Amino acid sequence: MPKPKPVLPSQPRLRSLVRLEAEIAKTKTNCARWAAQAVQLEASRRDARAVRGLLEVTEVRLAGLNRSRTVLLEGDDGREAE
Repeated sequence: MPKPKPVLPSQPRLRSLVRLEAEIAKTKTNCARWAAQAVQLEASRRDARAVRGLLEVTEVRLAGLNRSRTVLLEGDDGREAE
C-alpha cells in the first residue's frame, strides 16, 4: 500500500516574488501617471472620466498584486512562513 506524501510547509517563491515586486512598482507608476493626468485634465476643465476609470482599474490591479504578494510571503493560510 503506498504511503501518503508528507505535507510540506509553504515556502516563499523567490523568483515569483521578484517578478511580482517589479509588477507592483510598474503598477504604482501607472497609478501615479493616471492620477496626475486626471488632475491636469480637471484643472483645465476637461473631462477626466476616462482617465479616472483607468486609474480605478489600475488601483484594483494594484490591490490584487498586493494580495498576491501577501500570499507569497505568508503562505496560503495567511500565516507568516516559518
